[in-house]
Amino acid sequence: MLPAGSVLGPTELAHFEDPQASGVAYVGEAKVDHPVLPFQIFGLYYDLDLVLVTKDTGWDMHEYARIETPGGAIWMAKDSRPDGDQTIVSEVTQLESLVAEVPVPRISRAIEVEDLSQDDQVDVRLSYQNPDGVATEVHFRGQIPDQPPARRNGSTMGHSRQAVAAVLDLQRFGQRNQATVTMNGEPVSIARVLGVFPMLYTLQQAQGGFAVSSWETQAGADSFVLTRPSSETAWDPATGTEGWPTARTEMWTVQDGKVSGDFGVNRIAYHFEDREMVYARVDQAGRDIPVFELFLSPALPDLSRPFEGLAQSEFRMDVNGQRGHGRGTIRAHWNDDQVEVEIIPEAPWWLADRPMHGVTIYPDIGQTESWIQRSALPE
Repeated sequence: MLPAGSVLGPTELAHFEDPQASGVAYVGEAKVDHPVLPFQIFGLYYDLDLVLVTKDTGWDMHEYARIETPGGAIWMAKDSRPDGDQTIVSEVTQLESLVAEVPVPRISRAIEVEDLSQDDQVDVRLSYQNPDGVATEVHFRGQIPDQPPARRNGSTMGHSRQAVAAVLDLQRFGQRNQATVTMNGEPVSIARVLGVFPMLYTLQQAQGGFAVSSWETQAGADSFVLTRPSSETAWDPATGTEGWPTARTEMWTVQDGKVSGDFGVNRIAYHFEDREMVYARVDQAGRDIPVFELFLSPALPDLSRPFEGLAQSEFRMDVNGQRGHGRGTIRAHWNDDQVEVEIIPEAPWWLADRPMHGVTIYPDIGQTESWIQRSALPE
């Protein structure tokens, strides 16, 4: 659970500032007119995240996150099972389209929130039915520290492994808190570290990384339409049952080597040089600092064009302006008429245990279909 620092030294960080071309030998023409997205990144900042761990409830960690949006603050309850599977409960309209790039299970359900917090003093009451339909009430009181912790590279603690490969920035991390919790009117105990310290935390944090994904695109003039999920993939990554947990139809623009989309809460952009990807970022409405940035060196090849052999790029992940919170390798190669991508995280350890494998095919003129799935750990 202990946070870390940057996983890259100064020289390693600088290595990504001026990426070179991929150097691959292309052996065919582009199959679509627009740059092809090789994978899906995501990022999200919580201006308040209340975290607690309960005992003997069938659950492990509970998070109550407040997110500022152009339409006002929204709240999400995120309840995690002991195996790390996390479910979101929120009353947001069209919840399936909120941060649709992240396929975490979600339930559209009312949450009553009384937020009496002032300045750095937190005082929040919440009541909702958890994913099991159990009436849950929480009263959380605490304080947001006025300084960040010494180490900000926070562990994901095994949550949502089926959905994302993520890194965090703990912008604030407070431990002087109190909470009462009831489920179906019965008091619930709070777990304690070493039997002494209650597991109650106030956070301001950002998270970002790669998402397990399914999408298809149809090209237009200087743009393309992206639809989630692909019509060929409808299986929930958490349960393996039919039904992808998110859905959205998106318009992406292509201009001066940048492929970008604006989705209200966040804006996502992938940057290409000669159609080879070198950089990507996620910005959140109302924030000047990118929530998430991905740097590649050398560039990832143009996936719309067949090329010889195996291409390999190193990656660096920055979160909320904090450099080098993650690193790893991306490999790409063509296999008959499809191009395959491997994402192999290397550090920190909570990122390294979440490799991914992706495939893009070209079913018709101007069309792509892509999937990114969890894969086994490399030997």
